Formats: sequence, C-alpha cells, structure tokens
Amino acid sequence: MKSDFFADNRKRLIDQLPDESIVVVYSGNMLYKTGDETYPFTPNRNFYYLTGIDRDNIILVIVKSNQKCREKLFIENNDPVLSRWIGEKLSQAEAKDLSGIPYIQSFDSFEKTLHNEIIVLHQPKVWMDFQRRSWQEAFTWEQMLNQSLQSKYPHISSHHIGPNIHALRRIKQPEEIKLIEKAIELTHLGLTELVTHSQPGMTEYEMEAYFDFILRKNGVTDKAFKTIAACGKNAATLHYCDNCAIMGESDLLLLDLGAQWEYYSADITRTIPVCGHFSNPQKTLYQIVLDTQLAVIDMIKPGLAFEELNKTARKELLKGLQTIGKCQNDTELQEFYYHGVSHYLGLDTHDVGQRDVLEPGMVITVEPGLYFQDENVGIRIEDDVLITQKGYQILSCKIPKTVDDIEKWMKGL
Repeated sequence: MKSDFFADNRKRLIDQLPDESIVVVYSGNMLYKTGDETYPFTPNRNFYYLTGIDRDNIILVIVKSNQKCREKLFIENNDPVLSRWIGEKLSQAEAKDLSGIPYIQSFDSFEKTLHNEIIVLHQPKVWMDFQRRSWQEAFTWEQMLNQSLQSKYPHISSHHIGPNIHALRRIKQPEEIKLIEKAIELTHLGLTELVTHSQPGMTEYEMEAYFDFILRKNGVTDKAFKTIAACGKNAATLHYCDNCAIMGESDLLLLDLGAQWEYYSADITRTIPVCGHFSNPQKTLYQIVLDTQLAVIDMIKPGLAFEELNKTARKELLKGLQTIGKCQNDTELQEFYYHGVSHYLGLDTHDVGQRDVLEPGMVITVEPGLYFQDENVGIRIEDDVLITQKGYQILSCKIPKTVDDIEKWMKGL
C-alpha cells in the first residue's frame, strides 16, 4: 500500500490523543531458535498499521505538542560486514518511502531524542503498546522502557496505546478490503488444488502440501495461520494442527486455512468428504451447519450487537439437532458446539477490537460447527463477510460450500 494510507492512520490516531503526548511504538525484535538461527520475523501489527514497515528493531515516535505533530523513525545503521551474511538493513530512503515519514534517525540516538522530547514538555503523557497475553509472559521491550522512564522521570504518565489503534483497525479502509479479497482469492486457488487431489489413504499433511504449493507458487510468503487439515475425530479438536493422520474412505476432512497477502488474512473453513461424496448421515449434519451459517449471515447489518450472531447460531444448530433427535436443549448443545460463531478479520486472523456493535467497514468471519467425537465427525463452514452500509457482502462467496457444489468441485467440475 502507498505511504499515504499509513500517514492517514497516524493522523487519525494522533487526533484522538491529548496535547503533550508522546507515542512510542516498536516493530519487534528477532527471536532466536538456537545458535545464530532466528525464527522468521513478523512485525508488530500495530507498528505495521502506522508505518507500512515490516523490519525488526525499528521505533516510531510521534510527539503532539501545541496541536502540532512531529514524527520520527529510528532505524539501525547498516553493517557492511554483516550485510554479506543476512542482507542490508532498511535504508533511510526506503523507510521514508514506505512510511511517508521524512525524519529518519539512527536507532542509537533514540534514548537521547526521547529524553529531549520529555524535557521540553510540561506534563508529558507517554503512550506505548503494553499488550500482554498473560501475567507470566516475559517483560516486553515496551515494559522495560517504561520502567526506565518511570525511574528517571517521575512526572510523566504512561498509557496503553493499543486500544486506540485497535479501534481504528476494526473499520477497514478500501485498500485493506482489497488485500483481504486477494488473500481469499489465493486461498480459493489453494483449496481447489487440495480438494481435487483428495483420496482415501492419503495423509492430512499431503492435503496441506497441495495447498502450500499453490500459495508459494503465487507469491505468498506466509500463511494467515497454521493450516488445520483434520479428518475423522481430529476435526472435533478446534485447533488441531498435527496433520499427520491417514484419511479413511468414510472420513470427512475439515480444512481451516488461509493465505496472507501483505499481512492481511483470509480465514476459510470447508468440510469435504475424503472419497468425493457425502453419505446421507453426513449430508444431514452438514446441511444443519450450512443452514445455520446462512441464517447468521442473513441477519448481518450495521447496528446489530455482536453477541446476537452467536445467539442465532446456537438457536439454529439446536433446532436442527432436535429435528433428528441428537440434542434436546441448549445445555446439551454445548457438547457439540463449543466456540463462538464469529471474530474480526484483518491484519490478525483473530483481529483486534472490542466486539460490541457491527459497523460498516468491519470484516468478520461466520463459522458455525458441529462436533461428534464419538462418531468421528467434525463439520465447520466458515466465510469472510464485509459489513456494508445496508447489510453485508460475502467476500468468499465464490468458494463452493453446498453439498452438490462441493462434490462437483472435488471432481474438477
């Protein structure tokens, strides 16, 4: 995307903040596997949303004073010797071109510059991304910086910038929707390659390999998440990803997968019969899940409370199971349906933001499921849906999902 997009994101963020604010956002650092080998780097998504830069060890600083803003990036200097081994660091020109920020300084000058900014302001408010998944999680770069600042400058106040950025990220701009659509298109291509090769006796990881090949062939550098290819009873484990079982003649294969394009994710689930056609009992359960998904999608509109989606999903699933005598009440339903029906989608597969009321520009998933571990059956159907001014648009509508369409799809028709 163009630097104008990221510049606008920064403006919309800083407009929310009071005067005498200093925003500090870190791109993240490389994590080591062992010795001198690192894991593949992926940027802090809040940092990427504000800069368009996906390199490690870069700091964004925005200062708001007297209703005016100063923006700076701090990047590492290039090491000519090390660059022969791992490539060159991001140059100042590249950083400026990607982000639209004209003032680029050396990473080593960050502490001195921050000190000067704090001294100039009367009652500075320092905003950083303090998000942690758990109490036990190790100290982050931001938390260590905050400890240092609090000890040196007792007069400053620290604030969490995460919720402010997350509120912006909930509503997708047209450029973001196009990237999600591209990720969905690539996911469709990979799924088509996968389903047309399905045969009993093959392994789950062979199915995953067909999907991966098409993605890499089309320039995808990373998937949205680790692929779930779960046959039989494995499909009853929501985040199963061992993908090592052998598929049986009568198995269903649950595929929860997605390509990532310029860090924007697709998240699609389809459930297919390994042998190419559904049995009658499988059709019955599959249709209950599909009817539920269609009912949930049909109710989507601006102003609807997020929680209403799951209420409808539970009501429709229960109604379907009662019809065939598999479930009597909502309490029993918990045994067969034990996850939410929707989440946001964007720079993160389970994207950020408060789940309260649907608004135009949000992109959500709709993914009801039923799981019968004793019967070796798990079925889930998931599509990606854009909330529009008047209702919704199914972004993944071209990916087959009816019983007849899936059976034709698997035959290459």
